[in-house]
Amino acid sequence: MNNKKWEPEAKYLIVNADDFGLSEGINKAIAQAHDFGILTSATILANMPATGQVAELCRDNPGLGVGVHLNFIRGKPLAEPERIKSLLNNQGRFVQKTGVFLRRLFLGKIKREELEEELSAQVRKVMDLGITPTHLDSENNLHLLPPVTEALISVADKFKIKAVRLTNEMALTRIIRRKSNWFNPQFRKMRFWTMCSSLARLKVENAGLRFADYFWGIRDSGQMNGAAYKALLPGLPVGVTEIMTHPGFVDDEPGNFSQNIGGYDINKKREDEFHGLVAPGLKEIIRKRNITLINYRDLCELKKRSSHE
Repeated sequence: MNNKKWEPEAKYLIVNADDFGLSEGINKAIAQAHDFGILTSATILANMPATGQVAELCRDNPGLGVGVHLNFIRGKPLAEPERIKSLLNNQGRFVQKTGVFLRRLFLGKIKREELEEELSAQVRKVMDLGITPTHLDSENNLHLLPPVTEALISVADKFKIKAVRLTNEMALTRIIRRKSNWFNPQFRKMRFWTMCSSLARLKVENAGLRFADYFWGIRDSGQMNGAAYKALLPGLPVGVTEIMTHPGFVDDEPGNFSQNIGGYDINKKREDEFHGLVAPGLKEIIRKRNITLINYRDLCELKKRSSHE
């Protein structure tokens, strides 16, 4: 992408894999989806068992953009536990369930300075692996909640990170005319996080952070197979779209430590999502539709050049 110029009427696509570092099988699937498929980006869970393996995979795949998948609900913290007590349970671990975190947050029991402490520790861990993060997102998109957004902006500024995920999925739903099922829990989640994304956008813009124009992946979480991509790609609008995915080769490892980090419902769908990323014909669709595959590092460089022209 170094010689590319930002084209206002062009279509750009970031395909990001969440949960890099969660297990060796997930790491392997992400590397292969980048090598042989359309994956361009991934975000690291810095406090997970296979995080150490990520550094070598990144060296072997320099074209893969790598950000941080900020996490404050699963596993052990990276900051000193006594400095982030509002984030932890009685066992010194994160609370494991999103609902518990949300209740604490909206009751004012989560301290912003403690959030910043832990988020900083996670970014620092990734940088200590020799990786310069391209962007920030989070487990279950919790960074889009107002108090967390403010902590994220502070951490992004501290570490000179220039981009963040926003989940403007409703806008893309209307553009590509996908039918809506109001009784589908994922559809309701998509509407909620789109609303939160809209609230976060002004703060993110004022902080000078960059983001994709459109987003896809909450509504079809666990369903991003080859057919889903073939239905979605032809309708992508002008601008930058991010597609969120969760590829992985699932063995016993995630199940063995799920008691300590909380279970992942999507585990049974990870291999389907891997095969979706390497499905035959996707690269040809991308070529014919004049879609340019990029990562968040490319996005920041292209936008930077555009602002100086």
